[in-house]
Amino acid sequence: MTQDLLSARVLKRSLAWNAVGTLLPLVAAVLAVPLLIKGLGTDRFGLLTIVWALVGYASLFDLGLGRALTLIVAERLGREDDQDLNPLLWTALWWLLGLGCLASLVLWVSAPYLVSGLGTPPALAPEAVVAFRVLAFGLPMVFVTSALTGVLMALQRFDVMTMVRLPLSLVTTLGPLLTLLISPSLVWISVLMLGARGLAVLVFAWRLGLLRRGLMRPARPEAALSRLLLGHGGWMTITNVVGPLMTYLDRFLVGALLGTAAVAWYVTPYEVLGKLNFIPGILLGVLFPALATAYVSDPERARALYADAATVLRHALFAVCLVFVLFAEDLLAAWIDGDFAQQAAPVARWLAVGVWVNVLAHTPFTFLQGAGRADLIAKAHLAELLPYLALLAWWTQVWGIAGTAAAWVARVLVDTLLMNLLARHVHAPLAPQVRVDSLWLLVGLAALAGCAMLESAPARLAALALAWAYAGWVLWPYLRRLVHRERAS
Repeated sequence: MTQDLLSARVLKRSLAWNAVGTLLPLVAAVLAVPLLIKGLGTDRFGLLTIVWALVGYASLFDLGLGRALTLIVAERLGREDDQDLNPLLWTALWWLLGLGCLASLVLWVSAPYLVSGLGTPPALAPEAVVAFRVLAFGLPMVFVTSALTGVLMALQRFDVMTMVRLPLSLVTTLGPLLTLLISPSLVWISVLMLGARGLAVLVFAWRLGLLRRGLMRPARPEAALSRLLLGHGGWMTITNVVGPLMTYLDRFLVGALLGTAAVAWYVTPYEVLGKLNFIPGILLGVLFPALATAYVSDPERARALYADAATVLRHALFAVCLVFVLFAEDLLAAWIDGDFAQQAAPVARWLAVGVWVNVLAHTPFTFLQGAGRADLIAKAHLAELLPYLALLAWWTQVWGIAGTAAAWVARVLVDTLLMNLLARHVHAPLAPQVRVDSLWLLVGLAALAGCAMLESAPARLAALALAWAYAGWVLWPYLRRLVHRERAS
């Protein structure tokens, strides 16, 4: 069982399904955003991005139970101790249902204050309050989904996850275009998203019941399993709260200090560049349960998976992010319009640099969680939080949304260095790989800075062609080796 889950055949199948489930919503978002900005208006679209953030990231406040469940199930699979997962799953489900109801109550009560704090125009405020309160009813379902998908991830059943998540993601992205036929109101968008989320929970539960007989049979929560889940999830909770807070607080701060129009200028390139995380997300979403399983059963396999992932992500993301450093204004002008591009292009360049820097933190972050050392991640994020908030407020007031983006880049640079040092501390054999990654960080930052100063189109095109050629040369052996491993298995 363990070797099957770590085989190249299973990992490649999981990667393929995860890629499909990530890429299609990305394409849909690229096509939908200009139409949504035109149909909703800048202020209402800025509020829609907040709606997406609330729905997409609410489960990060689940006390870490979803991620802890994946880790525990993966470890049990590694030890061939997975005969009875029913009590474990239902203990997590009861906890998450309670937390979801609490989150729903908090959002319902705080909706007027949230809308006011975002600097929402008075004419839109009542509509936004109702929309947020409709979404509040969906939060318990968001929390429960994290447990159901947590077990599917540990079982490497990304095919089942994609078959459900893909339609849900498309409804979230393209659904607002359909509601425009009725009304531009955010309330209709919230109702549509609520219905889609409820249907997704039912399908997830049904498919899990088919995969494992008796798994969805209701059971009472057990105290021992609660302690186990909360023990693993406690430190993940801090990361799940502090990490997204540092990632998404910027848009709330921009709205409060500069208005909702500035949120649209900032968030639009942010959302596009944030979607580039689909590359590490595809790979590391699959490797997290694999690393957790391998760490207890085959440490050498875990080290090899880490090294391959770090190398592939470093080169693949550099080639892609360089496109936005060199051609941010041209791309935004062609996608939306020239006036919008002039406001958003400086943000896009800063964020492109930050996305590449941040990808060097993804592999050590995933390794630390898979090794059961989420406590180190949480302590690092706590140490970063207050200095980052101070820097974010200062630079936003001084330099506007470009300063907001620059503060985010500074924060992810510090975080990347810390994650790599902590991974080396936990697993000494990773030291050579960490040294290589640190050297590439310095070289990559210097290269991006130099490319940002290029003015002529031929020079920028030449730099891009050189970067893509080098990335292809480095990545090609990894693609060939993946195919070879699959045949050998």
